[in-house]
Amino acid sequence: MNGPPVRGEIEFIKPGRGVLTAHFHVPPEKAQELRERAEGGAKVLEWFETEITDAAGDVVARVRREVYVREKKRVTDARGSAD
Repeated sequence: MNGPPVRGEIEFIKPGRGVLTAHFHVPPEKAQELRERAEGGAKVLEWFETEITDAAGDVVARVRREVYVREKKRVTDARGSAD
C-alpha cells in the first residue's frame, strides 16, 4: 500500500435513489494554506466535509474525508537547488 491510510466517515440520512450528487469545493485561500503547510515535503492531513443530495436536492448523506497533502519530492528538490 502506498501513502498514508485513507480515512473517511459517512452519515446516512435517508435512502438515496436515482442520481446522487456531491460537490467538493476547496476555497482558494484554503488551497494556498495547504500548499504552504506542505512546503518542503511536510505531511499535511486535513478533513473536508460535503453533503450528497438526490435529484430533488434533499440531503441523503453527509461525508467527511481526510485528505493527505504533500509536496512532491521533485518539487522539494527543485526548490532546494534554486536556493
